[in-house]
Amino acid sequence: RAGQDISISISAVDDVRIQHIILQAKYALSENYQILKEWTNDDDDFSSNTAWSIPDDTQTTDESQIRVLLYDDQDNETIKETDCFSIYSNNMNSTISPLQAIYKEGNVLTYAISNTSDHAISNIDVGLCLGSYCDNIIRLSDNTGLSLQTSYEWSIPTNNQYVSQNLYLKMEIIDVRGNAKEVISNTFAIEANTELPAPFGQSISMYDEEFSFPVDALETHQSSNVIFLKLDSSNIAHAIVTDNYSYRTSSNTYVDNKYYVTYNQTTGTVSEKILLCDKNYEIIDFELIENVPYVILNKREIISRTYSWYTNHTMYSLNQYYYTYKNGSSFVSPINIINPTVPRVSKAIDKGTGVSEVTGNIKFIFANGYLWRLDLGDYIYRYSFSGGQIGAEERIRLAQKYDLECYDIKPTYDSNIIYFIDRSESKLAVFNTQNNAVSEFDLPFTIGSRSSYDYIADKTAIAAINGKVFIFGNGKVYTLQNNIITEIIDIAYTYGSDTVNYFENWSDVDSCNVLQGNGLIYLLIDLDDYYNSKPLAATYEILEFNPNTNQFSKKLIETSEGRFDRIYFSDVLYINNNKAIMLEYDQTIRMINFDTGELYYLGDPSLNNMGNTFLIEQNNTYYVIGNRNYRLCAASISLNYISTQAKQVDSLQFLKRNNELYITWILNGNPFNGLWDVSSNKTISSANKVNQFQKIFPQQENVNNFSNSYLAYGQINYSSDYLSFPGYGKMYALNSDLTISELILESNLQSRFVVNNFNPDLKAIFSDYNGKFHLIGEDPLSPTEIVMDTRLNDVELASYTDEL
Repeated sequence: RAGQDISISISAVDDVRIQHIILQAKYALSENYQILKEWTNDDDDFSSNTAWSIPDDTQTTDESQIRVLLYDDQDNETIKETDCFSIYSNNMNSTISPLQAIYKEGNVLTYAISNTSDHAISNIDVGLCLGSYCDNIIRLSDNTGLSLQTSYEWSIPTNNQYVSQNLYLKMEIIDVRGNAKEVISNTFAIEANTELPAPFGQSISMYDEEFSFPVDALETHQSSNVIFLKLDSSNIAHAIVTDNYSYRTSSNTYVDNKYYVTYNQTTGTVSEKILLCDKNYEIIDFELIENVPYVILNKREIISRTYSWYTNHTMYSLNQYYYTYKNGSSFVSPINIINPTVPRVSKAIDKGTGVSEVTGNIKFIFANGYLWRLDLGDYIYRYSFSGGQIGAEERIRLAQKYDLECYDIKPTYDSNIIYFIDRSESKLAVFNTQNNAVSEFDLPFTIGSRSSYDYIADKTAIAAINGKVFIFGNGKVYTLQNNIITEIIDIAYTYGSDTVNYFENWSDVDSCNVLQGNGLIYLLIDLDDYYNSKPLAATYEILEFNPNTNQFSKKLIETSEGRFDRIYFSDVLYINNNKAIMLEYDQTIRMINFDTGELYYLGDPSLNNMGNTFLIEQNNTYYVIGNRNYRLCAASISLNYISTQAKQVDSLQFLKRNNELYITWILNGNPFNGLWDVSSNKTISSANKVNQFQKIFPQQENVNNFSNSYLAYGQINYSSDYLSFPGYGKMYALNSDLTISELILESNLQSRFVVNNFNPDLKAIFSDYNGKFHLIGEDPLSPTEIVMDTRLNDVELASYTDEL
């Protein structure tokens, strides 16, 4: 095909030296051959792979040929010639263009396609595009050739999906000879159709600012939404809108701004936008008091990571909550109400790169001031490490040649001895850092390769303490005794009268890791799914193994992020006060407290794409070690406020009472404690959970409990000194200070809906799953039932004056 290369392979053998080779080609039988390339040679054989570049303007021919002339040192000539073959023209001039500059939703998009080529067209794909994203709107195919129309049509949906000023059409066109071309149109607009059916009439655009992406941007995305809307006493609509856009050029850009705007129905005008917050805050709730807007904010961190084919933006809550309100023409700086400080990790300080090249995914371990590379052959290699500086490679000859490598399974170190597992050989390797002696022992089970479905290496871990090494795998614990690896005990524990034995259910385990600290070995077990662990089902378990008694016990039942959800990390390091830091695969860091189960997101230290990372500590300084561009590198990190016990809260919302504004939430223990409370048959935090409130207007006051007892979870509904939880069918009478007076209703009318009241005679609205709504009036024990069609799904309720 014109415009492409023809790959040519030449191979020749002679009984004397092949001295000269000439490669020739021609387009037609009537032409003379032209030389493409020549070689000289000094051997009795010759081979080469080369290419013939066919120019774009080459006309179609069926008489192309290639030949090679070979001459030996006796001047003998050998000629090899191909049969005739075809070269097809790649001539294709195509365009696509919309027939209007502006279209409306619900109308028909018309566009024209033109094409001039030497061959019939077999395939046409047309996409409607914004930035780098396209949705296919037509696909035509005919292997014998398409008959093109003068214009094509596509009905524009009415769902706001394609409203933009920067749309374009992209067409991929292919002819019957396989020539392909991609062309794009000029930009055009699709406008929103704001007309609505009666009784509404016209919709209002509260925000319409489209971002213009750079021409080289990839993974473009923009969305705008009204997330809160309130109507004040003057019929002014107050709205919070989000403007979220992202794209990738040489770096990632992610913007998530929240704006405050108003709409005046009388004048028909939308106000100028006011920036409320950026991507570092999430808006939890919105309320008006004396026509002044207030919002609750959750501080967060957004980490963007670009992988080989996409960019991922992950949001992490920092458990820090604020409120702000409009004062004049802007919103005041966020005012903290919960957790002014939380544990954090500093940005990494790059300490430089080693001078020696390292390759592969071999594990390293830090021991006796050196980073040891654990692949043992004739030598073992190490690199000095001090203050973040990595020394040159040192090569230590071993007494004999070994073939031992450490992949996947984290090695361990104790009393000058390094222990690691060679997964391919299913061996335990023991290396003495003082005399360089090496020993190896067969494991009692086979690990195998990573290609196997149930990868045993992920479910194998080792730890060493007080001169003993322990191997956790195959549902059992093993140790090295008298140069024999001996079974000690099943991986099992007893909780109350129940026993959980993982040896009997090892296939349910995804992975296990170990951590040493406080004289114990912590075994971290990741499960396929919720498992019948005790006393609560979980996807993750943390067991304590006592190396003196060889017994397991379980203390932690729950973390501050819920029952043990899966935690993916590349390394974990014990620090102090029974805490550990976890380096996750996305290179963010968390901290876990093994005494309480507090699990904190510490932050992103910005490791600049280190690979094969692990954590070490030296002289009370923490380092991340990895490799970059095939060289070891190090970065130091600092842990801040790690002794702070952040409050764990949930379900924040505003509560408006007369001319007062409150913020309410659920406090999940103070501080959090994930141990088990036998008397209540709950975790200690669950047993101590309370509903709290804080007045913030007309002045900010202290935090109070609604009651010393936990009320319910979820959204709160307030009306006329009654507090209801529609999600749980509960209703309470209130005292003048907003504390609970008494429980006056507790039913099984659990609801999917939370309905804000619109009538002072109506205290609450509950709904059940049988298509009934229950209106609670003056007598809470005698609700009014509204029966709806049980075939209705996803019901929404709206109210206006006295109508529902």
